[in-house]
Amino acid sequence: MFITEFQTMLQNSELRGIFIGCDYPELLLLLYADDLCIFDYSVIGLQRKIDILSNFCTSWGIQVNMDKTEILVFRNGGILRSNEKWFIDGNPIQIATYYNYLGVLISNRLSWSKCNVTLVNKASKALFVITKLVSKFPNMPVNLLFKLFDTKIKPILLYGAEVWGYEKRPAVDRFYTNFCKYILGVGKHVSSNAILVECGKSDLSVDYHFKCISFWCKLLRMPDNRYPKQAYIFMRKLDLAGRHTWASNIRILLNMYGFGIIWLNQDMGDVSQFLYAFKQRLIDCDKQNISGKINESSRFEYYKQIMSLLDVEYYITNINSREIRKYLCLLRLHELPLKSNIRFKSSVNINVVCNMCDSNCTEDEMHFIFDCKAYAALRKKYIPNYSNLLNHVKYSRLLNCNCKKTLVNCAKYIKEALDYKCNANR
Repeated sequence: MFITEFQTMLQNSELRGIFIGCDYPELLLLLYADDLCIFDYSVIGLQRKIDILSNFCTSWGIQVNMDKTEILVFRNGGILRSNEKWFIDGNPIQIATYYNYLGVLISNRLSWSKCNVTLVNKASKALFVITKLVSKFPNMPVNLLFKLFDTKIKPILLYGAEVWGYEKRPAVDRFYTNFCKYILGVGKHVSSNAILVECGKSDLSVDYHFKCISFWCKLLRMPDNRYPKQAYIFMRKLDLAGRHTWASNIRILLNMYGFGIIWLNQDMGDVSQFLYAFKQRLIDCDKQNISGKINESSRFEYYKQIMSLLDVEYYITNINSREIRKYLCLLRLHELPLKSNIRFKSSVNINVVCNMCDSNCTEDEMHFIFDCKAYAALRKKYIPNYSNLLNHVKYSRLLNCNCKKTLVNCAKYIKEALDYKCNANR
């Protein structure tokens, strides 16, 4: 209620602010609730503004909270100069590398890596509530878990994505794929691309790229007398002059997905239609990228025949038992503890022959499910009889079937067969 007087004091001081346009006054401060941000291009200019703030506080009998007061010096690198020190009432003000302004962690180099890690840590704390719920109710439907993530966790994880969501953020993407792995009950070493395919989900980059472009559309529709619009116009002029700004990142993002003409025109016509088309392009490109990486991998020789890029797999949405989903997922993604799946195999002295029978065959999924004599009794009990079919055809039919009972029996077979193998190898 008193802060307007401080703004008037700054304006009367004739000190420089931040230039954003010829026809608009320079920006002297930012106010939000009880947060105050003042800035200047020079050391002396900022110190004079701090002195004005000190006089203002003295006149009103209020005090600056030094524990929450910090200075951020934006620079490309190197150490602070000897004269870059500021004081309020004779007390030195702490100079920070990062500053949390309205929930967004800003770096003095304008890097968003630390901000993303901070958001992931906050989301992890919120996720603990869901994991606690899953431990209490282990058979919760997957659709419900994803809905909880979208409504409770994703807003925390993507907070401020309008300004940092223009390029890939590995920490954010990794958090989402780890959540998908948790739902399926598999370890973090399992392929993230394959997990996204199994769950019928796109990478989280689709969401934060979309939020960034949505905000850009909002800026374009703002009246020119708004400060955010003027700041954008100024950034675009800097981009045209060869300087790299947030507007440059928007241009790159639009060109990357084939919407360069929208940037050139600075107009997209029907906004809702454009945003729909842009999001669909993001999803299609993401699925194409994931599919390409899986097809390039020799590890997914069998998985390529059964994966679906268009929808979530049947067993994920129709089987609520997390343990059953785990064994089916491990089978589909070649992650069962079989000799053919040993990670980082060298080309020398690695025996991948099954030691549970005398067939002298490689211990892979086909042999484990359909051929190994050691599990004949379990196979007869749980696995359907696909007579006169090649193993890869049997494998495809078994894992692509939409029969809940068959899939549950397959998971039971895997569990009991692995237990038998473990006991036999002791």
